[in-house]
Amino acid sequence: MTTPLTNCPSCGAPLNRAASACDKCGTPIIKSGGEQTSQALHNIASVGTEMKSTTAAMWVNLSLLFLWPLIPIIIYFMKKDDQFVLAHLKSTTNFGITMCIASIISFILMFVLIGFVMIIAIAAVTIIFSIKGAQAASRGELYTYPLSIKIFS
Repeated sequence: MTTPLTNCPSCGAPLNRAASACDKCGTPIIKSGGEQTSQALHNIASVGTEMKSTTAAMWVNLSLLFLWPLIPIIIYFMKKDDQFVLAHLKSTTNFGITMCIASIISFILMFVLIGFVMIIAIAAVTIIFSIKGAQAASRGELYTYPLSIKIFS
């Protein structure tokens, strides 16, 4: 037999045996079969799927820095039913293709020396925007890359 909770699992505050919620943080306490169980534990389990979607979308955005387009293809097959991840995949793929086109143009322009400056600018823009996209994905927000050609909508 397990012992009743004496502290709130969310904030660690001591619990009153007759309490139906934590006095400090307000987390509801469910009493069943002589055991006290926190609703917070159930909430943590239900958030797991949301965090997996945001984590996958974050990795899609960070893939622009390494192993693009391999990581988006792998994540697509793992999460193709998740609309949040698909939206990030489309946005990131549009931006990645745009940066590839810009890089090809820059390599051609290296013969007149301006291509070297453009390659540095493309690398900087890709790093900055992919990090911003990853941050937005981790917050559960959709990030639309600026300067990208809308191939997939």
